[in-house]
Amino acid sequence: MALEYIAVTTGTRIEDNTVTVFLDVDGVPAGDRADRIRTDRAEAARLEARALADAKALAHDLAERNVPVRDIGAILGVTFQRASQLVNS
Repeated sequence: MALEYIAVTTGTRIEDNTVTVFLDVDGVPAGDRADRIRTDRAEAARLEARALADAKALAHDLAERNVPVRDIGAILGVTFQRASQLVNS
């Protein structure tokens, strides 16, 4: 809404304007910290997806070499039930 207001009152296109909002609560840079948290969460999700793919690949490789599922779980640091899921996924 702010961009529309600026464009209308200045006679410019919305695309030619920018609005930056800083959220500061009693000296706490809440906006900046919230942005960092969102960035960290996105990075954590990316890393979790990569770890899952790597775990599946390792579980498959080990299972193909007749490593018992309980041992695969111990190697991956998961329960044998979870190791079984990874092997069969």
